[in-house]
Amino acid sequence: MSTVKKILKRILPSAAIELRFDLVISSRFFRNNFIRKTIDSFGENRPSPRVGSQIRVAALWEVDGTFLWAQRADSEQAFFFIHLPRGIFDPIWRKLLKSYNQASNLGESSLENYYNPRFSGDREQFRKYCKEALTTIKQLYDIDVFLLPKLNDDWITDLIKSLRELRYPVIVNDRESISTAKRVEIYSPILKRILDFQADRLLVSSQHHKDFFVHGGYPEEGIEVIGKINYDYWFSPQHWRDGKDIHPSLDPAKKKIMFFSFGSKSYMNFFYPGETRNWDYLSQDFHDLLLWVIEEYGDKVQVLYKSGAKPHRDYFPGFDEFAKKLDKLQHRESFVSLGVSCSSLDLIRNSDLIMGFQTSGLIEAMYTKKPIYAGGWGALFEDIKDTLLPFHVGSSVNFFASPETMKADLKRLIENDFKFELSAQEVSDREKFRSFYFEKNDGKAGQRLLGELRDLAKKERHGTRK
Repeated sequence: MSTVKKILKRILPSAAIELRFDLVISSRFFRNNFIRKTIDSFGENRPSPRVGSQIRVAALWEVDGTFLWAQRADSEQAFFFIHLPRGIFDPIWRKLLKSYNQASNLGESSLENYYNPRFSGDREQFRKYCKEALTTIKQLYDIDVFLLPKLNDDWITDLIKSLRELRYPVIVNDRESISTAKRVEIYSPILKRILDFQADRLLVSSQHHKDFFVHGGYPEEGIEVIGKINYDYWFSPQHWRDGKDIHPSLDPAKKKIMFFSFGSKSYMNFFYPGETRNWDYLSQDFHDLLLWVIEEYGDKVQVLYKSGAKPHRDYFPGFDEFAKKLDKLQHRESFVSLGVSCSSLDLIRNSDLIMGFQTSGLIEAMYTKKPIYAGGWGALFEDIKDTLLPFHVGSSVNFFASPETMKADLKRLIENDFKFELSAQEVSDREKFRSFYFEKNDGKAGQRLLGELRDLAKKERHGTRK
């Protein structure tokens, strides 16, 4: 193949994509066709006309299928959900906000960056597209209420503002349930300064979650605590998956250690101005422990290595070197890398030990009576540990202050066939810890969300919505 042909083969597909999105932005015909095809071809959607007084909800899709839990709670079939793939908005946003995308970082980014005046023109163009797309969605699918999973992500703020300008009913069920003390200290004042919109209703998981937004200037009367709808899982065994139904590489003959990966700036983000240190040293120690487990016990233990919805945030820079060492081990198959397509809740339930650093996954594991190992050490951790999630306080997890003590206890646990029993104090500490971040643990959070959707739709129909 000639050099010219190689170049054309490389650039023509990207040029075609650029042209396609140019047409989606500029042409109503192409835009409507694009939106209809994107929604109708999405696997979770079964478009149909309105049935009786059924409430029709357009829910922005989350990769973990969060809003499926609301659907599952609808035993009376009083609602019809249309799931909106992010592909309707995300590629257009990336095209129009190219300069912002280049400036974004790996962790949670402050809205101050997005609200910088130099992006205002691009954001205005994006909102124009959002309003046109939302109008099409409402008309095509006869939507009563829009449901979104986050209040203060960059692009979603413009989506909410577009909905408000159109006067379309919108509820936000905010997914970011957990804030460290430092996040509240640094980010809440920023929100108070720049947040320039509200949803009809903001739903949160706990008083702790609510306080973050109240400190950020959001009206308290506009926020309702409903619990975490994903955690209706623990009361819904009919939706559980086990073993190879989760992933074909899971070996039923081996015990399983689940490890939540974490990145250089996990739970630090922009909250520590001037701090140049990161967690790479700590992550290296954890990865060395995982290699040791597979080398010594790979014949009877599997390591389930779990990354989240945004794997770049959980990425360990030394992973390539780790993988080279792993490939030299006899039981390489005992390391299983898993992404967001595998439910962390299913994996926790199917594991014999859950390990991690700073992650909500360790709190999720507190719904079980399984051993939970957390650790933190080194100068950086000692300097800021009181501003992080307090796994080092109390007895809700087995916390280790050095890799040596963790390794010794891990050896003991494995060689005792993972025998483990919680004391009454440990059970109590776990319940208190998880309830602080996730209230109303009764399996009815999905029902409460449906109640909020019903109330808002009723107000809109009766003309009493503010």
